[in-house]
Amino acid sequence: MGMQAEPSYPNQRSRSRRDFLELLALGSVGVLAGLPAGVRAEEPSEEPSEPLFELMDLEGGYTLEFSVSCGPGAPTRKTLNKVRKRVTRYVAKNVTPNGMHDPVTLQGYHAALTAILEEVLEPVVLQGVSLGHNCRKLCPPAPRTRGARPLIDSDPEL
Repeated sequence: MGMQAEPSYPNQRSRSRRDFLELLALGSVGVLAGLPAGVRAEEPSEEPSEPLFELMDLEGGYTLEFSVSCGPGAPTRKTLNKVRKRVTRYVAKNVTPNGMHDPVTLQGYHAALTAILEEVLEPVVLQGVSLGHNCRKLCPPAPRTRGARPLIDSDPEL
């Protein structure tokens, strides 16, 4: 049997810890799927493949989930960081917890975020955008009324 090469790990000084852990997880998934440890990913093909789903935790308890078509021009980590900065800036200036519960305002948020994403990810086709929030953290508790109970209809004919 031939000798296998040592696995090469990214230089942690040049990459963030999160990138390193993502690469490590991807390698582990590949090994579990039966791929040899030394196999590298193929170059992107001309045909679009499965969509790429991205979930970003934004500052202040908001999350942004979107999907884009993969293929030539798939978003790089640098592009995704640019998206994060632009979206975080928009959310900090414009989004409110009350607006997250108003369907018309929420639709406006989605339209604006879609425009930002399309501008930054221009060659890639955007397939879906969803803005969410941590309601327990951001929204005030619902007012409680003392002693109020639901009325029970005791009509025997029903």
